[in-house]
Parts: sequence; structure tokens; C-alpha cells
Amino acid sequence: MKSAYIRRWGFNTLDRVKGMPVTKHIEDIENHFQNLPWALEKSQEKLKNLLVHACSTTRYFNNYSDFQNLRDFPVLQKTTIRKNYDDFLSSFFRLSQLAKTQTSGSYGMPMTFYLTKEKINRRLAEIIFFNRWAGFDIGAPHLFITANNKKSKLKKFLQNEIIMNPKNLDQNWIKEKAEILKKKKIKYMVGYTSALTSIAKFCHLRGDNPEDFSLEGIITISETLFPEEKILLEKVFGCLVLSRYSTLESGVLAHQCQKGSFHVNTSSYYVEILSIDRDQPVRPGETGRVIVTDLYSQALPLIRYDTGDLAIVAEKCSCQEKTLILSHIEGRIVEKIYDTIGNKVYHLAILIAMRKIEDILRCIIQFQFIQKQPSRYLIKLVVLSPVQDEEIIRDGFRQLLGVDAEIEIEYPDSIPPLKSGKRPHIINELAFNRPNNTN
Repeated sequence: MKSAYIRRWGFNTLDRVKGMPVTKHIEDIENHFQNLPWALEKSQEKLKNLLVHACSTTRYFNNYSDFQNLRDFPVLQKTTIRKNYDDFLSSFFRLSQLAKTQTSGSYGMPMTFYLTKEKINRRLAEIIFFNRWAGFDIGAPHLFITANNKKSKLKKFLQNEIIMNPKNLDQNWIKEKAEILKKKKIKYMVGYTSALTSIAKFCHLRGDNPEDFSLEGIITISETLFPEEKILLEKVFGCLVLSRYSTLESGVLAHQCQKGSFHVNTSSYYVEILSIDRDQPVRPGETGRVIVTDLYSQALPLIRYDTGDLAIVAEKCSCQEKTLILSHIEGRIVEKIYDTIGNKVYHLAILIAMRKIEDILRCIIQFQFIQKQPSRYLIKLVVLSPVQDEEIIRDGFRQLLGVDAEIEIEYPDSIPPLKSGKRPHIINELAFNRPNNTN
């Protein structure tokens, strides 16, 4: 399209005037993913330089100046940063030189991180590079569903972007956005998984098919994309659907390829998947904590930083990329649900039970499952029409949770988001209320 070409030309021209900082980062990421030996060596050198920089310019990491390798540094918790915040700031920079970003505080207190210009350019390069995995490039017309709308009208115009805030994700909002997709012939979408799947469920229930839309690619962000949701989105919209794993404090940590695996962005991050109860690497097929060393976090070095997320390591992917592979991003520890006798219930089992109920009732477009007490649960449902038989829902979940499970059902107009704008399908309020919860 002509408008996309003009915007892409404008971006590239401006980047050249600035010395091509973003373009150079994109090329570096491309070289890394092509498995070029010198690019891999560059990442190792970047890691070493970060560790030396952190030890020489921060009070906290100065204690580890005699390090031999990365494993000599402790795994870093959010609570440790909060308690010793000033000790993590690099003396090499003045705060006035840096940009600020803040976590949402969805699972705890918000935290501020500082970014250098190089880090900002790197983050933008990551987004551009991985957007291309879903088929769209700079300037392509796209819809961005996010609660973090801080862009000016000019910037949105230049990026050819329509931003929609899903704060009130009720039936009217969903119906309106479904119509916009059709009328404006949107080609690409990026947004929260919960919002995108709610639109897809609405369109599916009213009988829409891929020919009603012009979509060519979708990227889900911020929330886990489960296989059933991916299937639904691809069925309704008839296009490639990929999931992006990123954090506000760092950037794009991993991205799903067309084969379904998550490729870790090892060009920008050194990622370890460590056991939940000890600081040892897990084996393929096992679930572990996502521990990140951000190679471009010079202002506030993040070394062996515990993101609070869980992931499963994969042995390999059938595509040609050679990076660390994750089969699934599991989300946070606080999302674990327990049955009435205290056994863990895998979150996918909750989703499968809900999907079976949705297939029977055919009126549910959103849901949220909350564990309130050891044997008391709340299910929130946004529906197109009244549920005639609630016992279908209760019986379905009692088979999973126990015959003595107390299950309350509510029908709000919309499910309220967390501070970040996310709407997790599963919440364990018992976990949120634990004194040692740091996420």
C-alpha cells in the first residue's frame, strides 16, 4: 500500500539522519538469528561488558567484582531491588539523561526502571524485527489494543496505528470493534490476548467467517495465548496468529514462530530457566522460572533478574532458528489453582473445562476463574444471552476441583482489568494474599 510505503520511507530517512541507530540494531538481531558466529561472539562480549560495568558503577554489584562468570551473581528478586533501589542505579549516567518506564504493579507494587537511548532504540528494533515474523512491517495499517496509550496523534498517524483501550471490555465495546475490523479492512492486530479472543468469540457466535475480514496477521501480547485460543483466532480470522512474550522493564524476551515454539531473543538477553525451588537449570519438558540478564540494561543493570514468570523448555523446534526454545510461557506462580484437598490443578485443565462448557452453552464471550478460599471459587461470565442451566457449569468444575467445591457464578457486563490492562483468565486470591508474594 502506498501509505505504508511512504511511512516506511519516512522512518528509514529519519533513522539515517540520526546515524541509523534502529536499523543497526535490527541488522544485529537478524545476524544473531542467522546464527552467524561473529554475532554470537558479540553477544557474549556484550554480556561480559555488562557485568564489568555493573560491578564498577553500582554499589550493589560492586560486591561481586571478583566474579568469574554469570553464575557467580545471585538470582535477583524484585523485593531486593525495591529495598536497595539507589544501589542498583549506575553512577555512569545522570537521571536526566535517561527515560523512565514503570511496571504496572498488577502482581505487586509498581517499579520504575531507567533506560538509555541505546536501550530505547534496541527495544524498537526488537518490535520491528519480530513484527516481520507475523508478516507486517513499518508503516503497515494495524490495530493496537492496549491500556497503555501514551502516543501522540502525530505518532499514531506516522505509525499507521489505531489504538483501542479495552478498559471497558463489555458487549458494546466488543461489537463496535468487530465492526471496525470489517469496515476499515484492518490487516494486522496486536493486543491483549483476552481482548482479541473476546472479539473472536463474539464473531464466531454470530456466524462470521474469515472472508468477512481482511486480516493477514495477529500478535497477542501481555497474556498467555493458549492453544485453544490460537485455534479460535485462526479459525475466525483466517490468518497467522503468533504470541509475543515481553516485559515493560526489558523488551521482547521471546517470540512464537509459525511452528508454535517460542524463540528466546538471545541477541538482547541471556535467559535462564531455573527450577522453581532451587537455582538450577531445568531439563527440556520441565517448568521453571524465567531469569533474565538484559544485555542493554546499563542504567539499572538487570542481572539474573527473576521476572516472576514460568516457562517450559523445549528440546528443539522444526524451524531453522537456533536459539533457546520454550514450548510454552506459563505465566506467574500466583496463577496456580488448587482443588478442595490441596492438589495443584494445571491451569490448562481449567481452560479445557471452560471450553467444553462454552461449546455446550454457546453464549459465553469472556470468563474469569478465581479461587477465593481453599474450597470456594468464583466464576465471572460475560454472556450474550442468559445461562439457562448453571449446574452445567458447576458440575463441570466439580469434576475437576472436588464434589465439595463451592462455586459462585456472577454475570458482570465486563470483567475489570488489572492495573496493567490485563485480564488473566485465572486468579488465585489466596496466592495474592500470601505475605511473601513479591510478584
